[in-house]
Amino acid sequence: MVKKNKKILQNLENWLRDYNAGSKGEIDTSVLLIDDEADSASINTRSGDQDPTAVNERIRALLHLFSRSSYVGVTATPFANIFIDPDSENEMVGNDLFPRDFIYSLEAPTNYVGPDRVFADDSTLNVLRVIDDAEAIFSLKHKSSFVVSELPASLYEAVRSFVIANAIRDLRPRADTPVNADQRQPVLQTFKPKSHSSSTKNCERFNLTSETTVNSAREKHFTTPISRR
Repeated sequence: MVKKNKKILQNLENWLRDYNAGSKGEIDTSVLLIDDEADSASINTRSGDQDPTAVNERIRALLHLFSRSSYVGVTATPFANIFIDPDSENEMVGNDLFPRDFIYSLEAPTNYVGPDRVFADDSTLNVLRVIDDAEAIFSLKHKSSFVVSELPASLYEAVRSFVIANAIRDLRPRADTPVNADQRQPVLQTFKPKSHSSSTKNCERFNLTSETTVNSAREKHFTTPISRR
């Protein structure tokens, strides 16, 4: 198992060739190469008259190094892969990574939560909330100079929920929290969040309106407004 990185793949290819290749520079054995997230970095995005992109070239060179090779690409979003030119070939690195033999769709695991489970009419997940108080404040049509003076109650509630949820997460014992040997209970430590937390509120497309939106939220819950940079 190696990272899908140009230099790492090149080092692997050199090592395999140096210690296993015959006089013709080929390894006389079979190889199965499994490419996880096969639509990321593996696709050659250059035109046919240009050299392949770095990672794509290295993967193809690895396959070309063996006398018999099989390539299996695994991804949840195979759209880019099926649009690879099936006739694309390079003398040095061989055929491109078009799935010419088969494409197989795996069933989703029972614990997978995707659009079907969230938005289906018969969804059993209670995760969607209808926002019906935003349009009165964020009109669909307004000038870029529009300044927000008040926010919808639903957005204030979202900010409060985010802050509370992160406070609960930070106060929960972590895997690396020391344990009292006698009572087998986590030892309370000084409050120190371990990681940064952020939340995105996509409610406006204009910079000034976005900044005044953030300031309105800050003034409601905190004390320090932000300023334009």
